[in-house]
Amino acid sequence: MKDMKSFVKRSEKQIETRLRRRLKSEIPSAMCIKFVSPGCVGVPDRIIILPGGFIVFAELKAPGRSERRIQERIQDKMSRLGCHVMSCVDSYEAVEELISYCVELCRKGQLSE
Repeated sequence: MKDMKSFVKRSEKQIETRLRRRLKSEIPSAMCIKFVSPGCVGVPDRIIILPGGFIVFAELKAPGRSERRIQERIQDKMSRLGCHVMSCVDSYEAVEELISYCVELCRKGQLSE
């Protein structure tokens, strides 16, 4: 029988909490800031600031929820400008992928110093 935890539906708040805690545990000096931009709709939920000056934008979602068209357009524009953008972080597994990506960026930053 499969582990029942894999069937639990998580809220966006739970995903957000997991992201903050995992980031703090893996990269203690990193910052995970709620991104609110009055007058500009569609921006990602979180700005993650990493050692070495790397910045990652993350859009968090409850499982099964999708991004609005404006969010997709803003994220596409940010990516074309050279920003690191992680779309639709909607599960604990996606949080782990994001953490791994952040750890890898930090490693690349250490190699270039």
